[in-house]
Amino acid sequence: MKYLKLTVAITILAFLITSCTKTANQGKMVPKEAGLVIVVNGKSLSSKLSWDEIKQTSWFKDKYSDSKTNEWNRKLMENPDLAGVDMKTDQVFFILKNGDEGQVVYVGDIKDSKAFETFNKRFDSTAVPTKDGNLNFLKIHNKAVLGWNDQKFVYVAYAPMKTPSMADVMNGSIPDSIKQMAPVGAEADKLMAVSKRIFGLNSDSSLYKDQKFVRLVNEDGDVHVWVNFEQLSKGSMSKGMVSMMKFDNFLEGTLFTSTLNFDNGKITVKKKTYAGKDLTAIMKKYSGGSVNADMLKNLPSSNLDIAMALHFKPEALQELIKLTGLDGLMNVFMANAGMTIDDFVKANKGDILFALSDLKIPASAATSQKDTSTSLKTIPDMNMVFAISIGDKDAFNKLITFSKKISGNANNDKVVFRNTGQYFVIGNNQKAIDNFLNGNKNAPAFTDKIKDHPGFGYIDIQTILKAFQLATTDTAKQKMFAMNRAMWDNIYIYGGEFSDGGINYTTEINLMDKNTNSLKQLNKFMDQLYSIKKELKKTDRSMSDSTAMPGKNSSSIN
Repeated sequence: MKYLKLTVAITILAFLITSCTKTANQGKMVPKEAGLVIVVNGKSLSSKLSWDEIKQTSWFKDKYSDSKTNEWNRKLMENPDLAGVDMKTDQVFFILKNGDEGQVVYVGDIKDSKAFETFNKRFDSTAVPTKDGNLNFLKIHNKAVLGWNDQKFVYVAYAPMKTPSMADVMNGSIPDSIKQMAPVGAEADKLMAVSKRIFGLNSDSSLYKDQKFVRLVNEDGDVHVWVNFEQLSKGSMSKGMVSMMKFDNFLEGTLFTSTLNFDNGKITVKKKTYAGKDLTAIMKKYSGGSVNADMLKNLPSSNLDIAMALHFKPEALQELIKLTGLDGLMNVFMANAGMTIDDFVKANKGDILFALSDLKIPASAATSQKDTSTSLKTIPDMNMVFAISIGDKDAFNKLITFSKKISGNANNDKVVFRNTGQYFVIGNNQKAIDNFLNGNKNAPAFTDKIKDHPGFGYIDIQTILKAFQLATTDTAKQKMFAMNRAMWDNIYIYGGEFSDGGINYTTEINLMDKNTNSLKQLNKFMDQLYSIKKELKKTDRSMSDSTAMPGKNSSSIN
């Protein structure tokens, strides 16, 4: 019995140790300070869209038959395996930021080492491979470096990370300021040092054992994205008013992760936001709840174009303001209207809704002339409403008085508002207000999918595209809108729950064809888009040739 208990105890301990030390092979060669990491699941993507399917597209055939495409590139297009890269394993791309400089890195697996070396020598015929222990290196035009061994390769290229100054922005010299940082010959040596470091990373200096990264890449998905906002923002924060705020509290530990899946009939993106210790404590403390069901019922059930709703606990706003360090300054500012931050918190019950419906684009808004302008010529016709649930009525009245004071009591006859004591509603016309307050008590069908979440969004791509299509008489634009309407259906965004240390959201981009894999549909859609643009270029060229005037050297008939 004693040995049985000991065996059980050892088994449980081993399980706990294993559970707490999960690892991710995709992070072995990614420094933990990487600002952006993209992991592409080659095996999954190739199972959803084969190279043979890509070869059937018009753009591929045009590129293959183009006289500018040399024989080697044709062979590579026919058979990508000639590159020696194993495209059915995970491909890892990441960005390292070092002040105003940075590197873009691509890490992958080698399938055929000889083919791989031959392929890369074609990038720079003058480059000579060098060896350092078991590693091989190739400098490509002194602007990029390739390092590899028998199993892995690492491409490292220079990437300017300079944040343009205000002077650069004002005088339009942003490209020039970036060009000044272009690498010279010695830069290749720096890139080689980066490559060596990547090959030599240990588990403590990489993302190999980072449990948030492990959780991300262990999710079923075609593409995984890791954004370390704290690292990307280093050295980029402007001075002045911003320096007065405790931005470190918001930047420290801030991470955004996303997992993208190409499913049948839709593209699904699962997102998670992590924050530092103080902000995470607030997120956890005030999480929970769901969007206001009564407000959802008051949404128009037909001709709804866009809808967004959010539920939050107002007390969290006060904590967030304190975290910025601006609570004292804001109280002084609001005191002039006889109001405090406490009043602002009491005024809100924590429910917000925005809806846009009945979108119509006047015919004059969509010009049939071929110009480069994409702006509307007239304002679209629509019903728009923004509603807030009211907490304490007296505190809310103070908030209204405060708002009028800072806006100078400006009147806008295009904005209508109404305070019922339960809701404060703003709309662009009385009909929009009445539609919400009267309601039909018959919530749109999609609310069943998202009603139990703290936040949601809905975009009806079909109705928006239809409104623009009906407003134009241009044949090419009509064709483009028709193609898009045959592809895109709607978008759902829902989530806001706190779990595993972060806030979760899911975005579903739904397509009209519910049965075919979305990656295959995207491949076909992009090919159709290419064909239409190709056709338009031919039409423009023909019109240009038919209206061309004779040149100076053209002969004339006497």
